[in-house]
Amino acid sequence: MNTVLLFSDSQATTPFTMTCLMDSHFQATQAHDLQGALKLLKLNRYELVVADLHLRSNYRELVSCFYPSASLLLVDLSEEQMARASGAGGVLARPFLPCELLAAIHKQINRL
Repeated sequence: MNTVLLFSDSQATTPFTMTCLMDSHFQATQAHDLQGALKLLKLNRYELVVADLHLRSNYRELVSCFYPSASLLLVDLSEEQMARASGAGGVLARPFLPCELLAAIHKQINRL
């Protein structure tokens, strides 16, 4: 079973993303802030970190925190170019459909 850590800075979209993950039989854990995500990454091995970000961030620094796990950034359309320059394995800009989210997740996991 594929292990995924969801790090989200928005309570509004977390249930949608977690439902997509769980319905697709991923073993998913969520963190509500970066400190929580980093703690979980020290305790467990995750194949993929999905970072659902609504607030502007230093994406390069954030992605480096998730190494060696693969990373997928979910960002606002206005942040897509900056997120792509971060070195993240994948970037998906909102709005997106559940099937697009799952395709992006599978693409990152299959790279491993």
